[in-house]
Amino acid sequence: MADKKLFRLGACSLEFGEDTEQVIIDSTKGGVQFTVESEVKEITDDQNGSTPRKTILKGRRAVIEVPMLEIDLKKIAAAMPNSKLTVHGSDPNKAKLEVYSEAGYDLSQDERKLVLKPDQSDEEWITFPLAQPSADINFTYDDDNERIANIKFMAMPQKTAEAKNLLYIIGDEGITGEETP
Repeated sequence: MADKKLFRLGACSLEFGEDTEQVIIDSTKGGVQFTVESEVKEITDDQNGSTPRKTILKGRRAVIEVPMLEIDLKKIAAAMPNSKLTVHGSDPNKAKLEVYSEAGYDLSQDERKLVLKPDQSDEEWITFPLAQPSADINFTYDDDNERIANIKFMAMPQKTAEAKNLLYIIGDEGITGEETP
């Protein structure tokens, strides 16, 4: 019989960046989506026709889509590549966000650590050592719809000696010990 404690439902918050650069997104509308797609190559031979003899992983893509409800220029700026936030000198509540359309802008400049934190379980945190943000704004100005800033993060492989091509971690990233097969 299934363990009902493993059935989950609920929202999550996100932490993008670390230390003083960290931005917390904790108001969303429509659900945060985490999608992983794997691309494989099926190896076939003449003797078996179209039946694969072996399958090889060619790559993996992880995308996080966040419909941010809280319209905070500092948070939007963190997720808007090729932009500049200016805060008024004497009034920190006044700011402007300038967004540029420079072709060829290298999105890797904006890569940061991203952590999805489901509201009910720290066992399900998903950590992306490197994620590139992009934002698509969709503001509807009427009395029936909330203004949503759709933010998309693409996980990028972390290349270090101990974590070659690490894309994401589900669970407590600090756990050490023996690997299980």
